[in-house]
Amino acid sequence: MVPSRRLLLPVVLAVTATLGALALKSWCGTPGAGPDLYLRWCYSDVPPLWFVERLSEGAVPYLDHPVEYPVLTGLWMWLAGVPASSAGTFLLWTGLLLVGAAAGTAALLADEVGLRRALAFAAAPTLLVSGAVNWDLPAVLLATGGIVAHRRARDGLAGTLLGLGTAAKLFPGLFLLPLAAAAWRLRGRKAGLVTVLAGAVAWWAVNLPVALAAPASWLRFFELSRERPSDWDALTTVVMRTTGWAPDIGTLNLVTAVAFVLGVAAVAAVAVRRDPPVTWHLAALPLLAVFLLTSKVYSPQFSLWLLPLFALSFPGWWWLAAFAVTDVAVTVTRFPYLATFVDGGLEGAWPWEPFGIAIVARAVVLAGAAWVGWRRAVRGTGSGAGA
Repeated sequence: MVPSRRLLLPVVLAVTATLGALALKSWCGTPGAGPDLYLRWCYSDVPPLWFVERLSEGAVPYLDHPVEYPVLTGLWMWLAGVPASSAGTFLLWTGLLLVGAAAGTAALLADEVGLRRALAFAAAPTLLVSGAVNWDLPAVLLATGGIVAHRRARDGLAGTLLGLGTAAKLFPGLFLLPLAAAAWRLRGRKAGLVTVLAGAVAWWAVNLPVALAAPASWLRFFELSRERPSDWDALTTVVMRTTGWAPDIGTLNLVTAVAFVLGVAAVAAVAVRRDPPVTWHLAALPLLAVFLLTSKVYSPQFSLWLLPLFALSFPGWWWLAAFAVTDVAVTVTRFPYLATFVDGGLEGAWPWEPFGIAIVARAVVLAGAAWVGWRRAVRGTGSGAGA
């Protein structure tokens, strides 16, 4: 364990950034309205969903109203909604959860990889601009805890945390099989099976009661994911806009799924053929990059998922700075562009081209940072379980 004073700076920075994110999302009012919500970068999903998900009426997610998020996120929304009396207090109670998750992630990373590398999460501008857009930070904490538990040979805990993370946001599920395969090779078949079974049990323990009590509401998240078109920030949107390609949803889903599978296969081939099992968990970074770059959705807060993996693999400060600049550039250009579509907005006042260029630039930097971080971390890993 590192001395507690070495945990303090990352925790303070992470808390400060998350509080700043909450302030940024509330300075237009809660909830804000009209184009100013986008022109001043105030938009957050939290305040409007106080009304949309009927939390303002005391509705219980899934049982009284179908919620568009996985079950554990719905539970957090409900818990924040119980003491809340308005959209503003709902953001406040949600903010306590977000701040706690950011502090926990920063402390965990500082303990695992040291102060300097923990700053890749705690001092990231992405945490400030996107930390309060949605409920992603608790899932980030669970995913980080799962990977750290694997590195410490605590296979049951690793699977449990990843399963819970997947019950909140699906991305931690990307890491479960690679970590289970690594545990199997490093510590035997039982370790691998424990990882997978713990993850499955944790996920089902959260989901099964809701699936049985309100199956239609439980399925809503999966249905929306399948039916959702290409989002503003996705590379697929840039391709469609620049080439004129206009696939139906089924074709788009197929193309993105095939691209994702091919990317995963390439990462797996490199890891299995070139790397010892002790480093397989480091493939979490390129796997997540493949997912984000091939997905039809890349919401601003998704970049938060990458930050702990940057700390664990650490591509270097230049790569981290480049990602920060391009990621913030996407956010800064995204919301003013969206303001042109809001009722009472400024039609055509903000062109698409800066936003599209920022998306492509971030994609190039992300691909490079993920590859460089992964390969450097593999080369720097010794024979132990940690990196």
